[in-house]
Amino acid sequence: MSNESAVAKTDPINRIYRRWLKLTLRNKLNLVSMLGLLIILTSVCLDVWTVKFSIFDFNKSFLSSEKIVNLIQALDSEYTALKDYTRDDLSMENYVQVAEQTDAAVSDMVYDYEIIGEERYAWTGSIINSYSVYRKNCNEFLDISEDDPAYLEKEYELYEMLDYLKSYSSKLLSLTTIATSDFYRERYAHLVLFPVIIILLAIVFILIIVVLSKAVFKSLIDPLIKLSVASGKIANNEFNIEDVEVDSEDEIGELVHAFNKMKFATGRYISTMEDNRVALDKLHAEEIQKKEIENRLERMKFEALRHQINPHFLFNTLNVICGMARLENAETSEKMIKSLSSLFRYTLHTDEKESNVAQEIAVINDYIYLQKMRFGDRIKYEIECDPETENASLPSFTIQPLVENCIVHGLSSIETGGTIRIVTRKTAGDDPRLQVIISDTGVGISPEKLAEINGKLTSDDNSDHKGIGIGNISRRLSLMYPDSVFKIDSSENEGTVFTIDIPYIGG
Repeated sequence: MSNESAVAKTDPINRIYRRWLKLTLRNKLNLVSMLGLLIILTSVCLDVWTVKFSIFDFNKSFLSSEKIVNLIQALDSEYTALKDYTRDDLSMENYVQVAEQTDAAVSDMVYDYEIIGEERYAWTGSIINSYSVYRKNCNEFLDISEDDPAYLEKEYELYEMLDYLKSYSSKLLSLTTIATSDFYRERYAHLVLFPVIIILLAIVFILIIVVLSKAVFKSLIDPLIKLSVASGKIANNEFNIEDVEVDSEDEIGELVHAFNKMKFATGRYISTMEDNRVALDKLHAEEIQKKEIENRLERMKFEALRHQINPHFLFNTLNVICGMARLENAETSEKMIKSLSSLFRYTLHTDEKESNVAQEIAVINDYIYLQKMRFGDRIKYEIECDPETENASLPSFTIQPLVENCIVHGLSSIETGGTIRIVTRKTAGDDPRLQVIISDTGVGISPEKLAEINGKLTSDDNSDHKGIGIGNISRRLSLMYPDSVFKIDSSENEGTVFTIDIPYIGG
């Protein structure tokens, strides 16, 4: 095991990710929901703590100071009301109302050791106790008559006690202000850290959300996208696509694996059906082609039997035989008759669709001998037959029609005549072929006429081509040997060359 693999297995992040991949969809969604809820609760707690720290605690200090200020104002109001009452400028009912406000202000003071501390607690206790003494003396003062010698003394005692209470309250306000300032300075450093803490927590939350988003996308969304793309390709009959690969081991992973198996099985099934269809179509086409070849060969054979000998040629040949019978001895006549008989015998009694080169050359010898009797020395011919080709197969009655074409269309109109050359050879190599070349030195064919002939030979519609001429030979070659070549090369006044190239099939 490599070091990288070992590190990957011991990496905490990698272990966490592997555990994530093994979770079910329900557990993954529950985990994402719990983390989201945790982030929300953390944010809420942070906000509550911030509000408490920055508002509630400061509000307690400011509220304590405000209550002391209210007390000082109430004591001032009672001091003025007491004076107005002793001068008869204020009624007893109004003074009692002012006194009740002072009582309320004293009762509203913050008197909690945990909140205000030891020193302020002591001063607050002194104010409350002193005020209770003051209120007791004030009630006694209100009960005595103005004529009582102690009336004036009691009045000044009350003024003096109110001055003490106001001084105590001022002292308490000063201590509260100092405590508030100290509290603010103490909390200021923490308040400065709040934005930093909030920013850091926001970054952490963002990172958690990004990591969760990537994990959810990679384990849930990405496999679904891949499945969608693969399904689209399969809908277009593209079954030879790569398998969808995912790392998830949850229900999505199982779905992807099942999809890959289904894709493979469906593709193989369709491929098998397509191969069977192609094989059946090919077999059907071969059967139709074979039947068509047999029908055409039968039709060509019948046509060949009807048109194998040109009537004009027979008429001229018979005239020559009659003339020779009168002028020569019987040997020449006998030879001509034997050659003509051999030619008739080959054309009329050959039922096989294939022959061999030796038989075709024998027919050509008889045919050219008869033609030489007609044209004399105007017709010359050369035969160059490779011994290896003598037993090679080729369609019967293939060479004679081409030789006849050379004589009729190439040499007969030339007064000096010409030469016909026949060559057969076998090509070398692992896949040898038989080549038959028939050429003449006749008048040749014009380019327009040659183009017309080649066009008819390559046309699929050969219904108008009858007899055993060039068209017949071309059709038979293409039917019997699909890879055969039949080519005509010609130039005016330079002659014509017929080339036959078919597979070599030895006899």
